[in-house]
Amino acid sequence: MQTVMKRTLLLLLCIGGTSLWSQVASTECIVEVKAVYGHIDHNKLLQRDQATRIRYEHRYIMKTDPQAERKGGEETRTYTRDFMHHLTSEFESCTDAKEAFYHSKFQFMVYRTAPTLAKAGLVPGMDQGIFDQCLVRRCNFVPAPGEDSTSYKEAFLTVNPAGQQKYKVKDLNLTWNPLNAQIVSLKVNFTDRSRTKEATYTFLEIDDAYTPETPLGDAAALFLEGDALARRFQGSELKDYR
Repeated sequence: MQTVMKRTLLLLLCIGGTSLWSQVASTECIVEVKAVYGHIDHNKLLQRDQATRIRYEHRYIMKTDPQAERKGGEETRTYTRDFMHHLTSEFESCTDAKEAFYHSKFQFMVYRTAPTLAKAGLVPGMDQGIFDQCLVRRCNFVPAPGEDSTSYKEAFLTVNPAGQQKYKVKDLNLTWNPLNAQIVSLKVNFTDRSRTKEATYTFLEIDDAYTPETPLGDAAALFLEGDALARRFQGSELKDYR
């Protein structure tokens, strides 16, 4: 009888130890993921006086596309205190704390609106708070393509119902270089409430000591010459919705 009880107790200790180890590993992974995401978190970047430039490949599938075609291309974002400039092959946008500009290259239109700093996130609507609503499903080392001596780290996280309601995200897959905590890629699967079905961001360069050719911080300085549009927008019409 005592032998059976000892075996049962040992089994329970082993199960409890495994569960505790998994919980600790999950917590450590969340801490690491938050630090990695901090390199692209707009709330942090908009508080820095030093400019940060992020170049990345953005590929996405729209929910309304019956062909599920993966669209997108290379994009560049530049952040500094209360300022963000976003450049793609289709549009250019810029916001500071006073106002925002949006230029659609194919509509020949420039929209002047109230500031949009609250929407300056790289992933629409997402911030670091999402990781408090996540459960780590997998967190392990993976091969780094083309680098025999380096391994990346990858985490797959699912978002709980409250987080899905707030962020419109179902799950996330992050890959980063553990040697410098630099993010390599981010894949996001959105909920049905989002217009985007899924998106992948592959980071080409993150320069957190970027020195621009011209001073940053004033959105109007990039888009206007006096009260008119800058010459590089020749042929476009200015629509003021402030």
